[in-house]
Amino acid sequence: MKKLMCGMALSLAASIVLQAGGVAIAAQTDSYRPSFAEAVKGKKVGLVFTDMNTDLTLIWADIIERDLNQLGVETEIRDANWSPETQVQALEAYLSASDKPDVLIIQNFNLTAAASPIKRLAESGTKMVQLNMRSRVDTNYYVGADWVGIGEAVANELVADCSPENGKSGKVALVQGDITAPDSFFQMQGMQLVFDAHPEIQVVSNLGSEWDSSKARDITTTVLQQHPDLCAVYGLWDGHHVGSAEAIKEAGLQGKVLSYTNGAGSRKACDSVSSGLVDKYWSYDSKRQASDVVTAVVSLLQTEDASDTRVAVYSPLTLISKETLDPAMCFDLD
Repeated sequence: MKKLMCGMALSLAASIVLQAGGVAIAAQTDSYRPSFAEAVKGKKVGLVFTDMNTDLTLIWADIIERDLNQLGVETEIRDANWSPETQVQALEAYLSASDKPDVLIIQNFNLTAAASPIKRLAESGTKMVQLNMRSRVDTNYYVGADWVGIGEAVANELVADCSPENGKSGKVALVQGDITAPDSFFQMQGMQLVFDAHPEIQVVSNLGSEWDSSKARDITTTVLQQHPDLCAVYGLWDGHHVGSAEAIKEAGLQGKVLSYTNGAGSRKACDSVSSGLVDKYWSYDSKRQASDVVTAVVSLLQTEDASDTRVAVYSPLTLISKETLDPAMCFDLD
């Protein structure tokens, strides 16, 4: 009987505590939710990309649209189809549009092409996020690769792998895309910092392919013929480095001339490393970049006056080689 009464007393006490807790919980509200709902309600976000036919832009668009649409934010994509002029026209159209997007996400071709409309859009109060490829004009957010940091990281690997001290020639070739593009421009800054301290490394070729893999292939073929003791080729983006990698393979130098590149981290990247077409690959993980963009957009939508907002979100790097390769490092576009 004593045990029974003791158990009933404990149950009653627990019930009182739970009820009291229930009252306390009922009195507590999510103070963030109403203001968040108001901030995103009826909002519109524009995505102005260089193209819509690469793994990089397709995965960005897929994740950004999915996540923003789930929050009730409308999205629209303007595809410049590899034309800087088309992109400029799209941005200029927004200047006079009556239904201007609340936030613009822009992937630039180069540092200067869209600088003028971006500057005027900023002056008109348009909130903007520059994604991976920035203009010379700053906007509220930059989300993307730390290109100077990538340049330093690659150059340090080239020093370690190609130094005459290690029995190599010290000769390396660089294949840029558009030499005025931010990824090329800032990577070269980072690389030069390292090469200035290591004169034993000789850059025997440094040309632009205009993002064309066939041109990258021709450039690399010529360099290999001129410098049979070449140590490494670094393509400043995997989309066009495919041509350089094929040129190395066709010359029968796979495994002898190192093949380096960087990119979004799609399944093609892991496949190229496992097959030996690429020896070292720096991934900036475009899936993570897309999620970071969504966070930046949501933050801007909740900021009434973002005119003084200047935030950089640099993407962490993953170095992929045969020694470090894990299938989870790369994404499947499907």
